Amino acid sequence: MPIEFDKDFPKGWPFGVLKTIQWLAPLGLLITLYLGYYMFNGVGIAIFSGWNAFLYSLITWICYVLGVHKKIFSFNQGAGQLFIPFALMDFLVSLFFMLFFGISTLVCAICIFEGLKYRFGVFLTYLFATGFSLLSGLAYGYYAILIYRACPNGQLRNLSSLVIEADGTSARPTMETNIQTSTSRPTMVV
Repeated sequence: MPIEFDKDFPKGWPFGVLKTIQWLAPLGLLITLYLGYYMFNGVGIAIFSGWNAFLYSLITWICYVLGVHKKIFSFNQGAGQLFIPFALMDFLVSLFFMLFFGISTLVCAICIFEGLKYRFGVFLTYLFATGFSLLSGLAYGYYAILIYRACPNGQLRNLSSLVIEADGTSARPTMETNIQTSTSRPTMVV
């Protein structure tokens, strides 16, 4: 199976740019929080959201850049075939992370005001953390909206047949069948 390296995927609007933001913004959030002077108690949800979003988004971004999301994998000498529905996975995960980054944004915004009681660096840390968390939540939310709008016939079950490109969507490639068909008609015995 040849690998197609799509170097233009990160630059394609809207899906390529949003997928790139989905791993860069959580990485910025994690770096900001870990390099900060002080960590408040409620920030654990932001760290949880940041790590999970960063890892998931980086892995799927690599799959998109390498073209794995378009492939149909054959196994058992061609008898079985598998298509990974990245659009369905991304839709569900985007809803999950939109919710968690919304909560993380609120927690970090509260920490901005608490940071005023301490050093100016604590205030700046949580100001940037709020920005990265908000950017992450917006990227996941907008991505989920775009996938839902591209859903065939408006039914979520059809997301399993959707392939996301950098600048749009398309239908998944057809699966080849290896079933032998008979040309003769069966006869009915009465």
